[in-house]
Amino acid sequence: MKNLTIEDIQKFADSMHERFIHDAEPIGSREMAYGRMVKVSEEVGELADAVLSSFKRQRVDKPDTSGELGSEMADVILAVAVLARGLDINIETALQDKMEKILKRNI
Repeated sequence: MKNLTIEDIQKFADSMHERFIHDAEPIGSREMAYGRMVKVSEEVGELADAVLSSFKRQRVDKPDTSGELGSEMADVILAVAVLARGLDINIETALQDKMEKILKRNI
């Protein structure tokens, strides 16, 4: 099995972006970014539910989603990658720059 790379994630984001452009109603890039940001927020909320569930801090009437932590984290990463693609941000470069800043700050 091949190791997943950031390039693979960017290719996935490219294909999803193209699909949204061609399969959805025509909208501007601004509206596309708003929609993708709402999707990121939705996925973060689902991750929060799974984290709460894993610590038994979720309401008893909500389903136990603790077994979905990895999947929900993946959803957040992919939703952010698609948002970045829509905003013409190279996520690999952005991650490298941010990691360098954090490392310098913490040394």
